[in-house]
Amino acid sequence: MPLAIGVVLSCSTRLSGADMHGRLTLGVVWSVLQLGVFLVSVWWYERRSARLSDYVDRSPAGAAGGSSTREPGW
Repeated sequence: MPLAIGVVLSCSTRLSGADMHGRLTLGVVWSVLQLGVFLVSVWWYERRSARLSDYVDRSPAGAAGGSSTREPGW
């Protein structure tokens, strides 16, 4: 759905130029919303990947010196 809205807004200058509030247009509002979703998804991904890597580093197999599935070059 967001992709379809983006395509429609990029193809129609009248629709993307529609006034929302004062000088804000629908195209500007949509662009700001897309930027917000992108920034939140990057923040969420970074937080999740850091949490998962901390969990792997603290696993008993890594602490005991046993073989690990995370070996260099793999």
